[in-house]
Amino acid sequence: MSYDVKDKKKLILESAKKVFDKFGYSKASMDDVAKEACLGKGTIYYYYDSKEDIFLEILKQLEECLSLEINNLINSKPNFIEKFKTFLEEPIKYLLKYFPILLEVLSSKSPNFLKKISLFRTSCREKTKIEIKALLKIGVEEKILREDINHDLLSDTLLSWFLFGDNFNWLEYSQDKLDRMQKEFKLFSEIILYGIVKRS
Repeated sequence: MSYDVKDKKKLILESAKKVFDKFGYSKASMDDVAKEACLGKGTIYYYYDSKEDIFLEILKQLEECLSLEINNLINSKPNFIEKFKTFLEEPIKYLLKYFPILLEVLSSKSPNFLKKISLFRTSCREKTKIEIKALLKIGVEEKILREDINHDLLSDTLLSWFLFGDNFNWLEYSQDKLDRMQKEFKLFSEIILYGIVKRS
């Protein structure tokens, strides 16, 4: 059976996902990926320079799928409040799902790989910042957000606090902590939306 370039890359990535799930990132090898894909190792290296590049490509695909799914979910909500809650609460469910392998990858001792991961994270931050601003704009249009709050500062603060932010270091977290955080994010969204002070 012959494959075009797109199909072959898809086959390699799907095979790599299975290998990473089976062996973990550290123990998986390019030989394992080639065997799973029923391709020669030379073919794998033709498309990807390293296991790191394969994983990074998988990570980008996961982020695109997450972004699309979250945006579709947000768009399905009837108002700003429901959209805002979804924006804050849904992404951590994905992090919980993929956390073990992400933690393993982020523990890598390869400076080059960590630099690539950092660039990917920066890209995600920029994309998320645009999404936050678009969401806050809906709140303004619906006349829900307070006018005395600096929305640029609010978007920067939200970005800093949550998953791609400076204050969120994945290496400091465990599965148990993230399980707890999933509940905490629901509380955070309520506090951000309504504050903790009674209003007349």
